[in-house]
Amino acid sequence: MVWTSNSANLPITPQGLATGAVVGPATVTASWSSGVVKGTINATVTAAALASIAVTPASISVGIGAQQQYKAMATYADNNTADITNQVTWTSDNPAVVGITTGGFATAFGTSTLAIHITASLGAVTSPAAFFSADPTLARVCPDASIDMKVLVVTNGKTEADYPAITQILDYVGTPYDVFDTTVTPSGFTASMLSDGVCHGYYQGVIMTLGGNIYTVPGMDLLTSYEKTFKVRQVNWFTFPGSDYGFGAALTTTTPEPM
Repeated sequence: MVWTSNSANLPITPQGLATGAVVGPATVTASWSSGVVKGTINATVTAAALASIAVTPASISVGIGAQQQYKAMATYADNNTADITNQVTWTSDNPAVVGITTGGFATAFGTSTLAIHITASLGAVTSPAAFFSADPTLARVCPDASIDMKVLVVTNGKTEADYPAITQILDYVGTPYDVFDTTVTPSGFTASMLSDGVCHGYYQGVIMTLGGNIYTVPGMDLLTSYEKTFKVRQVNWFTFPGSDYGFGAALTTTTPEPM
């Protein structure tokens, strides 16, 4: 007896061992070695049952405005796997805080102290939840930020020795700037003075006329968050920068040898 198949969907050995290769129909024929057909049967190769779905990344913690592309991987009953990101139904359990598209692209519209659950479903199978933490303590993320070409000069009464030199050079080169005087506004920085609260910043750079101001001006956490969000650099005038400025200064003295 010789076995044959008319389709690559279901290849079969001459001894009659068939293997489902591709989903689809096939016709199997058994014949004598002389070519006389003994019988035929129609068969259909079906897909292995979906066993589970895994969503990645499993957990992230980001600020408002952050975006994340999720991926859904299927594992079937035959242990084969496949990317089914565009086949599943994506769900956020709090779409007002974290929305997600049909393709698994999530955006943090707000913040929450509780992690938002992201799941992917296909048929009767649903993935374990992935956790999207839109953390209110983290800096806003601005994929398409815009920023004004202006500098913020921070002074304490305009009494610093470097203040006149700083403003003089800014005036000379024509760089627009605002002066924030802590003696005029002792309450310190506010979020509204730095940006529109979304993704438009008012300053491209910050100059501290005395580096020590970072320890005394109220609202420095807001300024630091603004600088991180908009990738703004800060220049500080400071005689002896410490390790918090990225320096580890050490005093070394040497005695010159006599000539």
